[in-house]
Amino acid sequence: MIKIIIITICLLASAFGYAQNETPRDSISNALEEVVISTKAKTFANQNGNIKIDVANSVYNSVPNTLDLLSKLPTIIVSSDKENISIVGKGTPLIYMDNQRVGMNDLNMLSVDDIKNIEIIQNPSARYEAEGRAVILITRKFSKKDSFKMDISEVASFKKKYNNYLGFNSSFKKNKLEWKANFNYNQLQPWENHSIDYEIANANIVSDYDVEAYTKRKQYIFEVDCFIK
Repeated sequence: MIKIIIITICLLASAFGYAQNETPRDSISNALEEVVISTKAKTFANQNGNIKIDVANSVYNSVPNTLDLLSKLPTIIVSSDKENISIVGKGTPLIYMDNQRVGMNDLNMLSVDDIKNIEIIQNPSARYEAEGRAVILITRKFSKKDSFKMDISEVASFKKKYNNYLGFNSSFKKNKLEWKANFNYNQLQPWENHSIDYEIANANIVSDYDVEAYTKRKQYIFEVDCFIK
């Protein structure tokens, strides 16, 4: 009987020790089929004083039109009538789109959804024209798959007067052919105000005037681009 008790105790002890040393199975790792590692790209990159903005993968992609987008970028100033652009400390910049110089009408026609990134070049190299003290370089996205897309946007603003911007932007990609067509209809009412009220008693000088200027005009812009790759 004593031998049976001793053998039973030894068996129980060995079983308990085996249970303590056994590594439990990880049900999660057994069911795991793949691991996806994702990173978030930086919206701004600064290199040698030049600022590069990732528009396509940032909140800037939701801005209604290109001029409003530019007005939100650092060092860029867009006039209230959206007719002129300047860089702080540099004056009027040269504007390039895919390495081709463009004007304000081209910016009005450009859809924000077509922009990949924007680079603000503070000290342009010799590859750009000598007259430019700064350059705004816009790089557009191009479709890799056959597709057709149309966007309609409208922006209304109240800056003492009502302004409305209506835009139709479409793109078509088939094999090596890609074309983009854009139409904008804008109702613009820019205004300016200047006033001075002062007095120099010793010199008998008094100035008190208030000048306001209002403009009301309609703007139509239409453009078609065709690319063959």
